[in-house]
Amino acid sequence: MTSSPALETTSISVIIPVIDDADYLQQLCERIGKQPHIGEIIVADGGSKDHLQRVVDSYPLTLLTSPPGRGVQMNTGARSAKGQILWFLHADTLPHERSTVEILKALEEPETVGGAFGFSLSEKRWYGPLFNWFIGMRSSLLCLPYGDQGFFVRHSIFLEVGGFPEIQIMEDVEVLKRLKEKGNFRLIDLPIGISPRRWDQEGVFKRTFLNWFLMIRYRCGARPEDLVSLYPQSKTGYEQDSK
Repeated sequence: MTSSPALETTSISVIIPVIDDADYLQQLCERIGKQPHIGEIIVADGGSKDHLQRVVDSYPLTLLTSPPGRGVQMNTGARSAKGQILWFLHADTLPHERSTVEILKALEEPETVGGAFGFSLSEKRWYGPLFNWFIGMRSSLLCLPYGDQGFFVRHSIFLEVGGFPEIQIMEDVEVLKRLKEKGNFRLIDLPIGISPRRWDQEGVFKRTFLNWFLMIRYRCGARPEDLVSLYPQSKTGYEQDSK
């Protein structure tokens, strides 16, 4: 792809919230470290007790401390970001090697405010093909990708919508709704690898059913603090990932 001169000088700030995700963070940094257009990688730590510092020392990362909570941590990272584009990645994701090129290509359209990537499990599972298809249909037909699909957004638009709502659950769903009010939110036909660890820990059917139940409750007006009480504490250090 040949970018316009303006886009060739555009930089992307990668923002990664973590809690005890050092091993996943290392894999992610290996994957994105050589991608073009990345100006900085910001890690927002919500209280890790693992070997995070050792990983940070091995890569050109900016480490920030933050109160725990994915929305809070991502906002902490965004406040110090200098790039024209913000790219929010969960630590246990593996983006495609052409991700940054496709981000800039999508944002060549002035009406596009941001976007996300296609869903694909990063490891083989028996339920993988059906799972990938089902979530792909939900993402594209309903234009409803979730936060672990690598949200990217113009920095200026992110500020206009007030960043992520600092709620315990559904922060990705809420910010997506706000972004769509500002322009087009583009789903890129390129996969981002998603770790199956949450479904391995909790069971694929139980996890999927519960998250859809929570989504329906939220869209019917339930408060995030009430939904959190229905969801078991995640072993990843966060209350919930929306699937």
